[in-house]
Amino acid sequence: MIHLRTRTELIQFARDNCTSSACKRAFLTGTVTVFGGFDPLPPGIVPGWMLCVRSVHGRVWYLAVLADDVRHCFRVREQDPDVPWEHWKGSLDDQKFTMKSGDIPVQADAHRRQACQAT
Repeated sequence: MIHLRTRTELIQFARDNCTSSACKRAFLTGTVTVFGGFDPLPPGIVPGWMLCVRSVHGRVWYLAVLADDVRHCFRVREQDPDVPWEHWKGSLDDQKFTMKSGDIPVQADAHRRQACQAT
């Protein structure tokens, strides 16, 4: 079983397992933002991480790296651009990057609070 412990490992796994060759190129030439951990990650019921990959040409992919407890593995799927912020499990207490809080914990927490108020 693969263990994803760092930002680099998460990004490398997503890049190696995404289905689009254009998305794979964007990992190498564009920018990647890790949104952090979500539980659950709709439309399913399993937890995972979300990433946003932006190519140098402006194309954007939202990817989910899902933890499959039944098969004891991870898998990657393209995710709807409507990020389910109400399920974000990060924390503002993290002073540096964590897998749970991602690259943008301040913005993610604001999105989560706004999404929770809307429901």
